[in-house]
Amino acid sequence: MADKLSNTGKTSNKTSNKASKAVSSASSVGAGAGDSGFPPKLSPDLSPGLSPELAPLELAVFPLPLFILPGGIQRLRIFEPRYLAMVAEAMVAEAKVAEAMIAEERATEPEIVSPKTNISKVKRSKDNSSKGFVIARYDKEHPYDVPIWGTRVQVIDFHNGDDGILVIDVKGTGLVDLSEFRYRTDRLLLAKAQPRAHWPASPCFDGGGELGERLTQFIEKHPLLAEHYSQREFNDMSWICGRFLELLPLSLNDKEKFVTPTMLEPLKVFLHTFILGETQASH
Repeated sequence: MADKLSNTGKTSNKTSNKASKAVSSASSVGAGAGDSGFPPKLSPDLSPGLSPELAPLELAVFPLPLFILPGGIQRLRIFEPRYLAMVAEAMVAEAKVAEAMIAEERATEPEIVSPKTNISKVKRSKDNSSKGFVIARYDKEHPYDVPIWGTRVQVIDFHNGDDGILVIDVKGTGLVDLSEFRYRTDRLLLAKAQPRAHWPASPCFDGGGELGERLTQFIEKHPLLAEHYSQREFNDMSWICGRFLELLPLSLNDKEKFVTPTMLEPLKVFLHTFILGETQASH
């Protein structure tokens, strides 16, 4: 399986083309007459744990050419001043940061944190829960260089690399719909974020079967993945499928075809075919 999966997304054209053809076949299984684009609007029936009345929250948007789903973890290197500020602000309420007040407040943009702020000394605020930020696929074809959706993430760890660059680990917490984009005075992109429906939970009682075993083997072969996923949710096929989809050598566009709530079952069929070389009937 190691030759079919890549944490960096770099694969041969032959493998990628083969995977793309398989995606086209699998995605057609889940495309019904009622499917009207990606992603679907939030609905109580599709996501009963979310409230449609929840007011959108303005969050920073980080355009990146990567794919992360809820429950997924990615490591990022941060060096641009606007994104250093974004990370510092996102961590204001995290338990890991404590001790000192942010020295500077701006009347017109009170949320801006100086990019020179040492994020290890940002004071924790008890009055404001951590908002995190949004990772959205970088695409110049869209206004503001991002689509109208993304994945909300929170910083779960950070350190300075050997070269002094800030390194952060972020974890996906949910898909969001983006609207009302604007640039802040430091050119950080902001948008109103509203929760979007994703796959329902898919309990399993065999650790995910052979797919779970293959994912475990791959994670254990890669130290960074093993570090990120020291706690694994093998009792939920949606978690297993999400990690595979992040790791598979597919284009971002192909991966996005599986993200709608109705596409979990077709994704399972695709994974059995692509990873295990088996054909499994869709239910």
